[in-house]
Amino acid sequence: MTVHSFIHKILVFLNRFRARPNARRSSWISPEAIVPKDCVIGERVKLKCYALFPITIGKNCFINDDAVLWGSIVIGDNTRIMPKVFIYGKDHEKSVHIGDNVLIHANACVYKNVVVGDNVEILPGAVVFEDVPDNAIVRGNPAQVIGFKEVGSDRTKEVK
Repeated sequence: MTVHSFIHKILVFLNRFRARPNARRSSWISPEAIVPKDCVIGERVKLKCYALFPITIGKNCFINDDAVLWGSIVIGDNTRIMPKVFIYGKDHEKSVHIGDNVLIHANACVYKNVVVGDNVEILPGAVVFEDVPDNAIVRGNPAQVIGFKEVGSDRTKEVK
């Protein structure tokens, strides 16, 4: 057993004894998921993971109704996930990493082995199979970059 897996097992064990965040009763959160207390979780949300492949959620995140997060997923701070989003990270080698200040709109899907940068907006119905750079706006199936957010602004600039 490596030091990393031993420490992770201890964290998972201690995580079982702390109160769950502001999650609705109809939501299902795996005991191995690492969810801070300031994270808000909506109705019928499913966080499914395993001891060696946890879901780790950053501070001040919001996960809306009917979202499904399954497998090894790391979510940054201040991320908002809208209804019916599906995020699937198979295992440690094919995990999903989502940066800080990301907005994932309804019915979007993010699949294994993807890195989503900081300040990204994934539009409704987008299916993300490839990495997304920082400040990008993506849409479509498969998802394509349609623009970039200007840093410190809500305006976007077109992709050339």
